[in-house]
Amino acid sequence: MRIIKMQCRNCNAPLERGNDRQIMFCPYCGTKLFIDESDTVKKQRIKSDTYRTVEQGWQYVEFEKYKRQYSLKIKKGIALASAIIFVLSFAFCLIFHPVRRFSNEFLPHDGQIQVTVSEVWCDGKNLDAAIEEFKAMGFSNIKTSHQISLLATVVRGFGDSVYHVSIDGDSEFIKGDWFDPDAVVVISYY
Repeated sequence: MRIIKMQCRNCNAPLERGNDRQIMFCPYCGTKLFIDESDTVKKQRIKSDTYRTVEQGWQYVEFEKYKRQYSLKIKKGIALASAIIFVLSFAFCLIFHPVRRFSNEFLPHDGQIQVTVSEVWCDGKNLDAAIEEFKAMGFSNIKTSHQISLLATVVRGFGDSVYHVSIDGDSEFIKGDWFDPDAVVVISYY
């Protein structure tokens, strides 16, 4: 196949190809030249266009396949990270949440006192009733702390109303927890 350089008939300037493959034009004088293609050239152009279209289609298919694989890897990574976070959260809850105290039931508690109320039970109780409850459990080192609060007086009224209890500094104790008999019980009241 050879390439033919075409020149304008009027001014001998080189012709340029237009948008349509069958028209050449002169950029200087505006002359247009119509080129008639043979059947062989038309067939070859159709084959070439078809090949280019098919090649672009395969590239698109490969790109979509890669995109799906990448998306699947991202989803798997997110699922794995979520599973790890869930397991770590569950382990954290078992270690630091009162549920862990369930295991204390199976440990020996020689000489210890099992609490029969929770810290939440104590909130709002009468001071004397709370003291008697802890004495009945076997605690002997009971201290009280009086707080003066205008808001508490308005909300709860006058009287010795318990608002906080801690045993050896643990203010989140629950019914069934075990403590030493000489543990310090601090009952705070208004």
